[in-house]
Amino acid sequence: MLEKALEAYLVKLNVCLTPSGAPIGDEMIDGRPADASETGYEYCSIHELLDSYSNLLQKTGGLLWADRLERLLFNAAQGARHPRESAIAYLKTDNSFSMTGTLHPHDMVDEKNPQTRYKYSPAHQDVAVCCVPNAGRIYPYYVKAMWLRSSDGLVAALYGASELVTELNGARVRIKEETNYPFELQITFIINAEPPVEFELAFRKPAWATGFELNHMADWREENGMIKVKKVWQPEQQITISFKAEIQINPFSEKEYFLSHGPLVYALPLEGIETEGRKYNTEGFRDLYYSPLANLADDWQFIPNEDFHLDESIPGQVHAWEAPPALAGNMMNVSTHKKTPVRLLPIGSSILRKTTFRMFE
Repeated sequence: MLEKALEAYLVKLNVCLTPSGAPIGDEMIDGRPADASETGYEYCSIHELLDSYSNLLQKTGGLLWADRLERLLFNAAQGARHPRESAIAYLKTDNSFSMTGTLHPHDMVDEKNPQTRYKYSPAHQDVAVCCVPNAGRIYPYYVKAMWLRSSDGLVAALYGASELVTELNGARVRIKEETNYPFELQITFIINAEPPVEFELAFRKPAWATGFELNHMADWREENGMIKVKKVWQPEQQITISFKAEIQINPFSEKEYFLSHGPLVYALPLEGIETEGRKYNTEGFRDLYYSPLANLADDWQFIPNEDFHLDESIPGQVHAWEAPPALAGNMMNVSTHKKTPVRLLPIGSSILRKTTFRMFE
């Protein structure tokens, strides 16, 4: 009975997810399908869905949940955090044209019960404080599901710079993972086993991966969405996996599409006017609002058969979310009727943005 209920829930969930992987979370599901511009998601709803995915991953071993968990964390969750300040959005949308308290800047305000959720804040004390502490827990929920045990050894289910220390067959096993994932798709694993011990080390092949290269290891096999290496592990052994990915144009609704590369969903950053709200006693803690500029009314559309390319240049000594790899190409500016060069950034690097686009006809 519970399995049937879970099945029914997961089917219904699919129509409630935005391109970033976030569920409708603005307390008004009411039979609506997800809309990139009109349905907001609360930070708590991102957190709760992500934890549900981690439990499904751990209990079923289904790698689908790892793919969904990854998209949700690196896009919706990071995209609802301010890329530079200690603040999150209580409510956020994938197409975010303003952050002035209400969903739309000219929405009618109820003076007795004003909508203040669409803004960035380190506290959100005027609404509820649940989203802020949950934001601090979301990466730990990812970390707890990075490694799984199998009947034959260990599974690297999720990727990121980390270190695992565990015990297998009486041996102490330490695996250090070195990577700049999700911005780079190369991951190096340094394995130490004392004393030497035989077990299988399996690595998830993400659903978006079009291929991979495996270095420092001759004997491996690909099976059920995993790359598996079984051997007697010694101290200081190394495996490097380089995943390959293509820039993908993904359908969202009947007429809307969005771009992704690897685990990251991309958006067109939009300029806005920043206004400071409440300032808190802790230095650097403040509420921030963003009003749209006039040019946000410009409509951008994909041009059929127009190629984007990955610009991987990341300046040194800069936080990766502030200078991430971009997707560069041309789009049609409908207002000017001109093909215009644009640079799309990961959702997690944006504040105001446009994520979904129609095709120019």
